[in-house]
Amino acid sequence: MRSTSAKKKVFEKIVRQYAAGDLLFKEGDEWDGLYCVQSGRISVFKTQKTETVDIPVELVQLGPGSLIGEMGLFEKVPREASVKALEPCEVLIISREMFEAQMNQVPAWIVNLFKLLTQRLRDANDKLVHQGEAGAKTPGAV
Repeated sequence: MRSTSAKKKVFEKIVRQYAAGDLLFKEGDEWDGLYCVQSGRISVFKTQKTETVDIPVELVQLGPGSLIGEMGLFEKVPREASVKALEPCEVLIISREMFEAQMNQVPAWIVNLFKLLTQRLRDANDKLVHQGEAGAKTPGAV
């Protein structure tokens, strides 16, 4: 059983501040937590690599109340996109340890459902990426 101080450490808030233009994380980085945007706006983007240059492709802009990195809660995979602050922002970071401590109080079938939905979402995202790549290589594709 954990000591009270160990339990308290698990639930300590991790809050980070970013200036406009700062990278919160890059595509391929190790997953370090679920980011909850408290204030400011961020851009989520992927990098499209060409023979001569890397082109950032914005996926979405998000603001307060938004969550980033939810799929990493269940799967130990690298970040799938990069995130940049568009203006000064503050994010609350929920570590895997914090999340798992909460999930231990949830019935196992709900945890399994979350894992299944996460995998299905990742599979759907992968299919869309591959369709986009195939379309980009097709002459006359829009």
